Amino acid sequence: MLLLVTPGFAAHTEDHLCIPPLQLLVKNLAQRGIPVAVIALEYPFSSTPYTWHGVPVFPCNGQNRVWLRWRTWLRARKALQSLATAHTVKGVHSFWLGQAWALGEYWAKKRSIPHSTTLMGQDALHSVNGHWLRKATRFNRAALVVLSQFHADTLFRETGIQARAIVPWGMETTEVQPTGTDHKRPIDLIGAGSFLPVKNWEQWLLLVQMAKTEIPHIRAVLVGDGPQKNDLYQKCHALGLGQNVEFTGTIPRTAVLELMRQSKVYLHTALFESFGFVLVEAAAAGCDVVSTPVGIAPELCDTGKNIELLNELIIKKIKKPSATLLGERLIISNTVDQYLKLWHDIGSISSSV
Repeated sequence: MLLLVTPGFAAHTEDHLCIPPLQLLVKNLAQRGIPVAVIALEYPFSSTPYTWHGVPVFPCNGQNRVWLRWRTWLRARKALQSLATAHTVKGVHSFWLGQAWALGEYWAKKRSIPHSTTLMGQDALHSVNGHWLRKATRFNRAALVVLSQFHADTLFRETGIQARAIVPWGMETTEVQPTGTDHKRPIDLIGAGSFLPVKNWEQWLLLVQMAKTEIPHIRAVLVGDGPQKNDLYQKCHALGLGQNVEFTGTIPRTAVLELMRQSKVYLHTALFESFGFVLVEAAAAGCDVVSTPVGIAPELCDTGKNIELLNELIIKKIKKPSATLLGERLIISNTVDQYLKLWHDIGSISSSV
């Protein structure tokens, strides 16, 4: 059995918002008959084990509370012990270079089994994750996986560590929709994500205002929620965009994908992304994607380093939209193939799988 350790995982089969690409990976591993179990450290907010699409999941109910970390660790160790009693655990893979990585390192060393880790975001940056990066640089036992060439370059620049593999996330083929014609896409511009400073939503709103000078009745939709919500509402109205920008709040992933299928251009203004799964979702929905040059964006779509270039791209694509091509590389079956190769090479799964 292969053990996956993550801060969070879907609480049930209808919980589509908790790390969608990880859900796709686990589901496809199960469909291929790969014996796998998940330990979720912080979320769901429960400590009762359950089964998700045939996969055993052991939540530790950490609730993202530092003062509960000792209890979370004890529950995780108990789950590990339970799995080891019932199965032969041949390898462990952790997500995010943090507590999940520490647990994976501990278990791999104790059991003399391979450990691999996927860095998932700003955990590759010293300014954000220096504590764990210093530990990873010092010990560096786990095979480190990154999500894009941009991510690999960031990790090497920050630590001098060369990633063992670059494995991009992928979409289900059933989620890839044909491109709609112009009149079937009434939304000119869409964005989606958490309302956090790193996502640079103020620039997103400024770009809508700039585009409005050439497209007076521009229709834009912003999907998400977060700490900056009230500030962004106020910024939107201060820029005179009250009639142009719709805020949807948090909505199910299926509803987000449907809105993307109704949109001409997906605009992404983040200051940093390790990958940017939302870009792949937008491309799969037939959007023309425009982004800052972060994560998978330079490999996927047209990018702009400054607001002027981004504005030029937006105007051009709204007036003459076309789809950003996804390609087979960004399909989940390819993601699974690459992980299986990695795990076979380091000994986490047998050659017979």
